[in-house]
Amino acid sequence: AAAAALAAALATWRQNVRRRGWGSAAALDRAIADLGNAPSGLGDFGLWAAALVNPIPALGVAPEIRYAAMSSTDTVERIALVHRAVLLSCAELDRSRRGPISRLVLSVGGAALLVRVLGDLLLGAPGALRDRVVGLAAAALEAAAVPLAGAGSQ
Repeated sequence: AAAAALAAALATWRQNVRRRGWGSAAALDRAIADLGNAPSGLGDFGLWAAALVNPIPALGVAPEIRYAAMSSTDTVERIALVHRAVLLSCAELDRSRRGPISRLVLSVGGAALLVRVLGDLLLGAPGALRDRVVGLAAAALEAAAVPLAGAGSQ
């Protein structure tokens, strides 16, 4: 079910990227050509989808999730991570038809995903680095009037 939801979201995302213009369609076509068809295995599909939304060179249309997707040992978690990134990217690609309040909500959603990904990465980081990144994320969310419990602690 999770893979099917991700596949559907990716279909919408591809359409949104193609509509974006500025060479995005050609860059997406190159990424698809480089990656080939989507694999059938759930674990491989999650990695393939992460590589599609974050190809090299970058499309610049989705949150950076490559490291988190590659380091995840839980296939379902990886699929969910990529799915959230695709949904955020779709919303951001569609933002030109939205007002400033909707754009703020999307920015907060992006910040929350970034905090989630960075939180996983920072578990083993030195205390000062971890505290600095968490503090920056808390400041960004505070500016949007969204509390981040436990910011700067640990």
